[in-house]
Amino acid sequence: MASLWRAVSAGACWRLPGAALLLLLAVDVVAAATMAGADVTARMSVPSYGRIALIVGLCLFFTELTAYSTRVSRFLTPDAGYLDNGSVWAMALVLLTPAGPAASAFAVLSVYSGIRSRSGGAVRPYRLLYTTATTVLACLAASQTMAATAALPHLPRGAAYALGVAVALVVFQALQQGLVGLMMYLIARPTSWRGLLPTGQQRYLETVFLIIGALTAQCVLIQPWLTPVVLAVIALVHRGALVHQLQIAATTDAKTSLLNATGWRRAAEVALQQSVRTASPVAVLLADLDHFKAINDTFGHLAGDRALAAVGECLREELRSYDAVGRFGGEEFIVLLTGVDRHGAEVNAERVRVAISRCASNGEMLVTTSVGLAHTDDATLALDTLIEAADSALYVAKAAGRDRVSSRSYA
Repeated sequence: MASLWRAVSAGACWRLPGAALLLLLAVDVVAAATMAGADVTARMSVPSYGRIALIVGLCLFFTELTAYSTRVSRFLTPDAGYLDNGSVWAMALVLLTPAGPAASAFAVLSVYSGIRSRSGGAVRPYRLLYTTATTVLACLAASQTMAATAALPHLPRGAAYALGVAVALVVFQALQQGLVGLMMYLIARPTSWRGLLPTGQQRYLETVFLIIGALTAQCVLIQPWLTPVVLAVIALVHRGALVHQLQIAATTDAKTSLLNATGWRRAAEVALQQSVRTASPVAVLLADLDHFKAINDTFGHLAGDRALAAVGECLREELRSYDAVGRFGGEEFIVLLTGVDRHGAEVNAERVRVAISRCASNGEMLVTTSVGLAHTDDATLALDTLIEAADSALYVAKAAGRDRVSSRSYA
């Protein structure tokens, strides 16, 4: 009991901001009340019980099979984006059974899967209950959508069913991700919603899992003996997504979420090769935060880390989405610009210098940066040559008094 209490206390919901706590309680209460009011045995037949048992068995087996890899995924992306295949079983249950039984069965599976995949780590009951409640509400909404679409007049039965599945997929995803995103916003209060939106990879995985769930339902209805094939399909998607996460973790800087030195070099080499094929000019921008050691010594390393994170966010805002942007090490940041002439590169460098001062500084801490720029119209130059030239220009900017841009150009 003592260990359980410590686990609950470590993730205590009362530490949440007031608005987030209210949302947590509201969603949990609405989900519980809706399930309590649903008829969990409505129109249930023996085959329906058998279908639920089959889905539950597949889910439990797959949960045990992938428990370790799921824990690895949660470790890599603890706040969002881990490999949650619950949508497969939720959508299958929605399409196979009435709303009440589907939501009830999924609630049990979700709690079990959440606890199992978190074994060996800190358990945060309020998070588990909230995500379960959001998915239960999404199940109920998707089921009602299916029922309403099936009742549409002047539509062939097959067409109505296909339309219902498609709309149910959209409703499920929008409601579930919307409630989770709202909770994240109330906790973090970011300046922009963009950081809370699912990444392309996350949206892709969620959509794939929902589609697999729909196909699983069809497989159970038509040929139940083939349902184990579903496990192989999910396992392949699961493995591919985990490999992708590991690749991202290996090439991403933890403090800034930019590319690390290794990841940046790979991205820059690819961009440089493309520039060679299109005969486009390129530039390397090397930015070094001025007197960063003094910032750490005066305000503490946590303040320094916040400044680095602010610089990373600033670079993402100021530069194009396809520019290779990375943290080169310590307080140095590096960018590869493609398709810009020397004047355009210098304009970008100056805009970055000004923006970093605005984003990373506060009332007490002033953060400035010196920028070295190397530009060439000949993209066949070696990447190391451009980096060395940008580094030389950076030393010129520092020697001239810092907080300025110095550039060097190759013909």
